[in-house]
Amino acid sequence: MPFLDTTDARWTNLLEQVNHDMYHLPGYCSIEAWLIGGRATVWYHSDGFNELLIPLIARSISETNRMADLVSPYGYPGVLSKYPLNTEEAELLMETYHQEAAVEGFVSSFIRLNPLLNNWRFAPTPIFRQWMHGGTVSVSLEGISNPLSHAYSLNHKRNLKRLAGAGFHALINDWDSINEFIDAYRQTVSSPKNSTV
Repeated sequence: MPFLDTTDARWTNLLEQVNHDMYHLPGYCSIEAWLIGGRATVWYHSDGFNELLIPLIARSISETNRMADLVSPYGYPGVLSKYPLNTEEAELLMETYHQEAAVEGFVSSFIRLNPLLNNWRFAPTPIFRQWMHGGTVSVSLEGISNPLSHAYSLNHKRNLKRLAGAGFHALINDWDSINEFIDAYRQTVSSPKNSTV
């Protein structure tokens, strides 16, 4: 069966062998599934050489629960593979995925590809269409002692120096300051009357 649940060892075994992100974790997929009212699953494929998976959430789309769709958990899990795929291999993989999802009764899929791991450009087909929503910037962190400040503009560097001179400083995991953090967060992202953090 190509669609596995979160307890299947093939999911975690592959994660132990490859670099991955939090989007690929069974626990992350489970939390997102709970939030949107679905069931966490993963499409797993092995051809004897390469192993691949796509974390997904199965959602019922009819009152009878006979029809369901698949959607990526929030973020960019995409296709995680033991060995990189070229565009032709990825297209064949998507065809296999489509066939196996149809056999399982899924009527549609929405998969968010990982912009760094899955930078393929697919030609549209009758069963598959890819949308591009802009580029992604990646920065190599090798050889940079403080990668964030390295990329700051001169204006930002001056502002930070002025704040430090005025006694401001950053705190990390200082749980005694959580209430002040929540107040600052509410002021910057929501109106005062809608604060629910």
